[in-house]
Amino acid sequence: MIVGFVDIGSNAARLLVAELGPGRRWRALEWAREPLRLGRRVPGETGGGEARTDPAEARRLVDTGRRFAARCRRLGAADVVAVATSAVREAPDRDELIGRLREQAGLVVTVLSGEDEARLVYRGLAGSVDLGGRRALAMDIGGGSTEVAVGEGERVLLAASLPVGAVRLTLDVAPADADGRVGEAAWRALRERVRQAVAPVAETVRQLAPTEVFGGAGTVRSLVALAGRETEGATLGREEGGRLTARLRQMTQRERVETAGLYPDRADVIVAGAAVLLTIMDELGLPAVRFAAAGVREGLVQDYLARLA
Repeated sequence: MIVGFVDIGSNAARLLVAELGPGRRWRALEWAREPLRLGRRVPGETGGGEARTDPAEARRLVDTGRRFAARCRRLGAADVVAVATSAVREAPDRDELIGRLREQAGLVVTVLSGEDEARLVYRGLAGSVDLGGRRALAMDIGGGSTEVAVGEGERVLLAASLPVGAVRLTLDVAPADADGRVGEAAWRALRERVRQAVAPVAETVRQLAPTEVFGGAGTVRSLVALAGRETEGATLGREEGGRLTARLRQMTQRERVETAGLYPDRADVIVAGAAVLLTIMDELGLPAVRFAAAGVREGLVQDYLARLA
């Protein structure tokens, strides 16, 4: 059975088309990622009233959904599971966006709660990495939020969504100088915003005492790649992450693309993403994090396979 899985995030939309087999096995037929950058709001059409999603972003979202739906059809998908996370979840016009995706792109999209998103992140990790029964923490730094989940084997013990993400912080705190460099005052403001967000769950996570810590999404992937290692399974220590981030803060946005090799849609938000990662590591007492290329899409696969069993 072939199924398409679509994850609509704040910074990008991601597609996985997979062939599902017996024994909860699956293999990927196609992966895709398209930048979105959702989250900007504009005034209502009359210039007043409730804000709306920027029209250009809304069009990009619908166009991406249409292309993803077409790819699923081309590969013979019998079903498509599509979800949206924080940017759509918090959009004042979210019902309209979901309606446009259904009518214009042919995608029936479910808006995930933050807790469900965190649970799926952990499910994706547990289905992709052999945890050997060890207690593990899964962290996914998105554009609008950061998901933190702790589990043991396939059992989720904690699932929390923090209202800090790389795009949200970049837009709200506006940390960069004109050329993209991030000064000390802006860096402190970013770190303080994350400290406030992680405080409600910090003690619980410390009490659960995970022995393995995994990070997914673009921030951890980018920092591990900058460290010169193969990304999947590579470990990034707190001190090394701090040194890399200090370098990135001193670079212009253009230098992050041309010298550091970041994608343009990652270069302007990488420092905010690193602030999330490093502050969470400090607040939770995590000396290192391992990169695992597993997230919401892989969690959706695991949920689907469980329903088929």
